[in-house]
Amino acid sequence: MVGAAAVGTTLLVYQLGRRLFSPRAGFWAALVLATSVMFDVAGRAATPDSTFVFFTTLTLLMFVVATSRVSGDAWGAVAGIEDAATRGQRTAALVAWPFRYWVAIYAVMGLAVLAKGPAGIVLPGGVMALYLIVASAPRTQQAPGSAATWSERVRVMLGRLLEVFSPQAVWAAFWQLRPFTAMAVVGAVALPWYTAVGVATSGEWLVGFFGHHNVNRFAQPLEGHSGPIFYYVIAIVIGFFPWSIFLTLMILDAVRSVRSDRDRLATLLVCCWAAGYIGFFSLARTKLPNYVLPAYPALALLAGALIHNWLAAPEALSRRLLRAALGSVPFVGLGMVVALPIVAHLLLPGEAVLAVVGVVLIAGGATAVWLAEAHRPLRAAQCLGATAVAFAIVLFGFAAERVSRHMTSQPLAAAATGLDERARLATYEFFEPSLVFYRADRIERCHSNEEVDALLAAPHAAFVVTTDDRLGEIEAVADGRLVEVSRQRRFLRRGEVVLLGPPAIVARAASTRMMQ
Repeated sequence: MVGAAAVGTTLLVYQLGRRLFSPRAGFWAALVLATSVMFDVAGRAATPDSTFVFFTTLTLLMFVVATSRVSGDAWGAVAGIEDAATRGQRTAALVAWPFRYWVAIYAVMGLAVLAKGPAGIVLPGGVMALYLIVASAPRTQQAPGSAATWSERVRVMLGRLLEVFSPQAVWAAFWQLRPFTAMAVVGAVALPWYTAVGVATSGEWLVGFFGHHNVNRFAQPLEGHSGPIFYYVIAIVIGFFPWSIFLTLMILDAVRSVRSDRDRLATLLVCCWAAGYIGFFSLARTKLPNYVLPAYPALALLAGALIHNWLAAPEALSRRLLRAALGSVPFVGLGMVVALPIVAHLLLPGEAVLAVVGVVLIAGGATAVWLAEAHRPLRAAQCLGATAVAFAIVLFGFAAERVSRHMTSQPLAAAATGLDERARLATYEFFEPSLVFYRADRIERCHSNEEVDALLAAPHAAFVVTTDDRLGEIEAVADGRLVEVSRQRRFLRRGEVVLLGPPAIVARAASTRMMQ
C-alpha cells in the first residue's frame, strides 16, 4: 500500500507538471521525485507518510484541474494579465466553481486527515489560501533592489508584505475556500472513523493522537527531535539528493519565471506549496526529516521546470552555477567512497562494499559534467537522470538490503516468537518501532524496576528486550526469573541488544533442539 501510494504520487506529479508547465517538465518532475532519497525511503517504510503525501498531492492536482476547466485558460495564459483589478477578479473567479468541485477536493482532504490527522486539511488548505492571496495581489512598481540603502529596501519589502497579506486579503482568501463546506465534507469522511476509535479506546487514543502527536509536537520538542529554524534546509539538501544540487538554480529560475510572467501563476502555486509546508514545519518545535515530505512534489515540479528551461534555453542559466551543481555529484560520490568503508568498519562490520554507491555517482556525475561542458545539455540531463536512477537502484536494491541484515528487530522478535508465540514481549529502556511490526503484537514498554517486577509477576510468560548497559538493572530485579536468550549488535550504534526470557521456556526449547 505504501509503495503504491509513492508510485501514485509520482504519476500525479507528472500530471501536475504537464498541466502547469509542459509535458517535458512533467516527465522530469516525476523522475526527480521518484529518485529522491527521502521520498524513496518513505515509499519503503511502514509509515503513513507516503499515503498522506499522495492525498495532499491529489488535492492540489484537483485544484489545478478544476481551475483549468472552469476558467478555460492554461495557467501560463492567465499569467499574462497585468491589470491589478482584472487579475484580482480573475483569481477570485478561479475558485467560483460548481459545488461538486469543492466536494471532491475536500473529500480527498478528508482521506488525508484519515492518514495523518488535521494536517490533511490545514496544510493543503493553507497552500491554496496562500496562493490566492499572492496571485491576486497587485504588481508593485518599485522593486526592493531599486532602493538606495538596505534600510530602505527592508522598509519597501515590509510594506509590500503588509500590502499583500492585509487582513482584507487573508479574510477574502479564507472565504473563497468555502470553510463551512470544508468542515462538512471533511467531517463526513473522517469523523466516523475517529469517532469509532474514540469509543473503542474510551477517548484515550484521541487524546494521545491530537494532544500529544499533533499539538505537543508542534509546541515543544519531543523525544529529542529538535533543531534550529534552518533544520529543513539541511534535511532537504540530504533528502532531496541527488536533485538538491539544483536548489539554488531552482530558486533563481522560479524568481525569473514570476518576474517575467513566464508561467507566473503556475510557479507561484508551486512556490506557495513548497514554502507553506517548509515554513510551517520550520516553526514546529519537534523536527524530523520526513515532516516536510509533502513539499517534495513541489520541489520536484520546480526541478522539472528548471530542467525544461535549461534544455529550451541553455544560455539562460549561469554556467558557473550549473558547473558547480553538476560537479557536486562526483564530489559527493568521492566522499562516499572514502567515508562508507570507515563507517562500515565501525558500525557495520564486513560491509565495506557499500562504497560502490559512491562509484555510481562519480562515474555518472563526471560524465554529466563533461557533456555539459561540451554544450550538449540534453545528453547531460539524460546522463544525470540515468545516474539518479542507477543511484536509487544501488542504494535501495543493494546497499539497503546489505544494511538490513544488521537490524535487530526481526531476529529478536523471531527468537521470542519461536520460543513461545503466546508470551508477552516487553522492552526496558529501549524501543524500536519495527519491533511492533515484526512481532505483530503489542509491545509493552517498561521504564522502572517496579514495572519490570509487575510484568514478571503476571501469570503470563514474558520476554524482555534491553541493552547490554542496562542488563545489570534487569538481572537485579528479575532475581533469576529471566535468563539470556540471545544478543544482537545494536543497529548503527555501539553496544548490544539483549533478549531475556523465562528459564523454563528457554530450557524446554534447548531440550527440544537437543532431541532433534
